[in-house]
Amino acid sequence: MASASNGTSTNQTAGFPIVAIGASAGGIQALSQFFAQVDEHSGMAYVVILHLSPNHDSKLAELLSQVTPLPVNQLTKKERIRPDRVYVIPPNKHLRMEGEFITASPNLREEDRRAPVDIFFRTLAETHGERAEYNEMPRNAIATDLVDEVLPVAEIPQRLLSFTQNLGKVSIHAEAETKPELQQKALREIFAQLRKRTGHDFTNYKQPTLLRRIDRRISILELPDLAAYATFLQKNADEVSSLLKELLISVTNFFRDKAAFQALEQILSGIVEAKTSDDHLRIWVAGCATGEEAYSIAMLCAEHLAKVLDAPKVQIFATDIDEHAIAIAREGFYTINDTADVSPERLRRFFNKEDSGYQIRREIREMILFANYNFLKDPPFSHLDMVTCRNVLIYFNQAAQQRVMETFHFALNPGGILFLGSSESADRFNELFVSVNREQHIFQAHKRRMRSFSGARITAFLPYRHLQAFSNTFHCWEWWRPHGIQRSPSAPA
Repeated sequence: MASASNGTSTNQTAGFPIVAIGASAGGIQALSQFFAQVDEHSGMAYVVILHLSPNHDSKLAELLSQVTPLPVNQLTKKERIRPDRVYVIPPNKHLRMEGEFITASPNLREEDRRAPVDIFFRTLAETHGERAEYNEMPRNAIATDLVDEVLPVAEIPQRLLSFTQNLGKVSIHAEAETKPELQQKALREIFAQLRKRTGHDFTNYKQPTLLRRIDRRISILELPDLAAYATFLQKNADEVSSLLKELLISVTNFFRDKAAFQALEQILSGIVEAKTSDDHLRIWVAGCATGEEAYSIAMLCAEHLAKVLDAPKVQIFATDIDEHAIAIAREGFYTINDTADVSPERLRRFFNKEDSGYQIRREIREMILFANYNFLKDPPFSHLDMVTCRNVLIYFNQAAQQRVMETFHFALNPGGILFLGSSESADRFNELFVSVNREQHIFQAHKRRMRSFSGARITAFLPYRHLQAFSNTFHCWEWWRPHGIQRSPSAPA
């Protein structure tokens, strides 16, 4: 939910909802209107983050105290968060969630000053997991089509209250054997509608994750149960699109998990140094979402190529099933909040500053080919030096995870690197991979193995000569043609 001048986030795993509100200096009037309508006993905690210049004290706590009966506290130290209270960011600091506590820390880095709203929303989501539903500043958030409702600011408090009261009222059993027959039938109908209207099959995804997302849609629409939602889905094509966006929602950022990227950088340096200008460095970013991770890998490659006289050619292929996310990735334009985790040096070197954000420079964009691709069913790549697939496997059931790991194993050269997310591991697949850095979730394909693949049948291999960056690699003609590979807009034909 978002008003005309601020973004809001709700979270309910602390035992009560936490509502985070981000705004610029122009949002103070809207915040006053919002808190004038907040119920004194709503049972929610409110956290307000203003994006201001470092030396500007907005006196926000004082202003809000005049319009709301709730206690308003400008944070100066670590505090346990409580319901029916308002917490306000102090000048030249940023807020973070740490379990049940909220902390105010000095802005020591330029990244801290650039995106205080994003930093708090992200830590709220990381602390409380999938129950954190968050939106960015309204203009950007509305453009993503991921906002549930756009309302006058004075109507938001009541809508938040209604949403949190409905959340979790619908009981959906995660295990098939415990689901009533009506629920099982409704779920089958929901998945059938998704498959029919979008072409995406979610039967390989973990059901608890899917059910949480469906439950959220039911709460937003204020429907009584799963069967009612299945009927609503049949009659409303727009809701199929909304549910798909809910299921495909991606959480990503540049250089996500700093320590993991530092470990990967050391490995990548060794790979680059072992190659010459006659070689190619081939990398697949699987589940690339809106492109931040693919561009992060490209920046690391560019930094190391600059240190080598006889540098290899870099070919990065980035794929996702979300066509909207792929379109954003191809454009290569990111807001100030999006680039919060990019160092000032990398911003200057790899981005062009524009009025409302940053554009990835052409030389980085030309390293990457983005495509719509489903690695659960589409034929795999081959002869790759590295595969990165982070925070995707956690959503698949065990059978799908096995299939994906076989795909990655087939795609990699012997000794090739697999980079997984912070909650993922290849330890269960020790016949395929060995650990290189278990703490940072980096693995290596076994060097001695049979090259086999048990997934989709591949019948015709031809060189796709029109794709310059992959002209020396054989690919499946039956796959490449219908999937319509496209370069980033600035890339040469």
